[in-house]
Amino acid sequence: MKRNLISAVLIVFVLFTMTACVSRTKERNTSVATQAALTNEQALSAITNYLNDVYDLENYKGEAPCYWDIDKELSNDDTAVVYWRSYTAAHVYFYIDRVSGDTYVMGSAPGSDKKEKTKETFNAREYLNRSAK
Repeated sequence: MKRNLISAVLIVFVLFTMTACVSRTKERNTSVATQAALTNEQALSAITNYLNDVYDLENYKGEAPCYWDIDKELSNDDTAVVYWRSYTAAHVYFYIDRVSGDTYVMGSAPGSDKKEKTKETFNAREYLNRSAK
């Protein structure tokens, strides 16, 4: 009898824990889904702030050209892609999930068309309202 009671309590505890986890996951997914999708302008603004923050491009005064813009050919309804031609002549592509803001980076060396995913990831939404350091 005592063993059956302990088993029943454990089963109730496990079921309660699983229900709570599912509920939290649904809340998190709902909050992400209700965020407005980032526009091209917002994505570009976030990457501008990111580049200024991480690479201090606001104060860049080098001779090599450096620019960034939305890549309209690679962007779609789900993903905004910002292309950055760095001062090292590398080609860097920021792939931004328009809803979550999750961003991963792909790059290619000067003279190469082969893009490789880097380890650099961040959330573009964290840079939307941030100004340069």
